[in-house]
Amino acid sequence: MAHALHPTLLAWLNGAGLPVSLIDPKGVTAREAVRILDCSEAGIATYRDILLDEGEGDPVFTARANGHPARLRYGFGDCACANAQSPKP
Repeated sequence: MAHALHPTLLAWLNGAGLPVSLIDPKGVTAREAVRILDCSEAGIATYRDILLDEGEGDPVFTARANGHPARLRYGFGDCACANAQSPKP
């Protein structure tokens, strides 16, 4: 799950005062819920979700479009920058 793979983001969201709930991403969630998922969970993502993808290179945010979720790609060295790029609910 994303919270286990991206603990820095979880800490940043909590520190920013954003409500964070750890849920089973395969479980039923509210229709308007936005889940932050690891890219390995893309198969269960909806257009409302945000997929996190760690990789080399500059941080890149791809907005959701055509029924696909948003994607945030960043490297370990860019965690703070990538967290700042995360869209706010």
